[in-house]
Amino acid sequence: MTSTQAVSTWIAERCSDDRDLEPPELRALAEELAAHPELWRHLVRHDAEERVYVRLHRDHHIDVWLLCWVSAQETGLHDHDLSAGAVRVVDGRLSELRMVLGQGQLDETIHAAGESFEVPTRPCRCTSTLRRSGAWGSTSPAPTAASPGGRRATSRRWFRLTEAPAPPDLGEEVETIAPAPGGLRAARLRAVRLAGLDLSGQAAHGADLIEALLDDVDLTGAQLRGASLRDARLIGGSWANADADGARMRRVELREMRLTGVMLANAQLEDVVFTRCRVDLANLRFARLVRVRFDSCAMPEIDLQDAALESVELIDCDLTGARLAAAVLAGCTVRRCRLAGLVNPERLAGVRMTISDALAAVDTVAAAAGIELLPDDVT
Repeated sequence: MTSTQAVSTWIAERCSDDRDLEPPELRALAEELAAHPELWRHLVRHDAEERVYVRLHRDHHIDVWLLCWVSAQETGLHDHDLSAGAVRVVDGRLSELRMVLGQGQLDETIHAAGESFEVPTRPCRCTSTLRRSGAWGSTSPAPTAASPGGRRATSRRWFRLTEAPAPPDLGEEVETIAPAPGGLRAARLRAVRLAGLDLSGQAAHGADLIEALLDDVDLTGAQLRGASLRDARLIGGSWANADADGARMRRVELREMRLTGVMLANAQLEDVVFTRCRVDLANLRFARLVRVRFDSCAMPEIDLQDAALESVELIDCDLTGARLAAAVLAGCTVRRCRLAGLVNPERLAGVRMTISDALAAVDTVAAAAGIELLPDDVT
């Protein structure tokens, strides 16, 4: 058994629901774990040169960290993305400095050992912390920058300082594996690398991969319904005609992949980047895309009917004949894209484009605005 396996199992048993925890629930988890030092005390270590942190648990809804500081160590100002949560100080005390944007001042709060408190969820907040204690913290759905000295449970609900997709949070060590036929079905894999594998047509329903690297893996026609990828990087390979209905991706990069005809209906994509991918004829009906970027992708006849796109960037992409029926686009940007033959171009209303892009796609833009274009010689 690894040094963190026992505590990870303990946490997983208490977070078995497939959902993010609310701040009061995270605070309760923090306090309960604080009452079981036998699970984490052996990992506490202090270093005069740097903060010590150990990830104790990670799934798609919660991360748990053991964090240790000595006097004068600090994190510097940082934002917590969409996070909120709770903190439990174990030993010593915590000095936390918060800066509210626009006010130009720092507010200090001192937290003593044994205290627990919820991290506020007010928007536009940056936090700098000076911490002195052994600590653990948990975040949901993704880790924040170093937690206050003590135990922390955090739910991502904070204002983001940027709408750019967050990159994958990959660990330094991964294990190269080669699953047996059908071995990915409902598998829960963490810190793994799959390379040069032909898994075409295989059943991988409900596969759950965290901190994963997939290099040139062929999943053409695979059954990926309900699969989940978090903090993953996929390079090369194929998902062409794969059935990934209801799949979830969070902080995932896909590069030079073939996704022709992939079924991603009802999928949830958050902080995902597609670079030089073929996504033509893909089905993303009723999918939800948040902070997703398509860069230099071939996307002719992609089907986005009833999809919800929020803070999505489309750069140098071919969207010829894309279907936008009933799609909702909010805060989206289109740059240097081919837009000929869009179905329901009026759904582009509200997107951001440069003047030169708008002029290059004047027919599509006019259709989106309901404008009838006349020849210049018509009087």
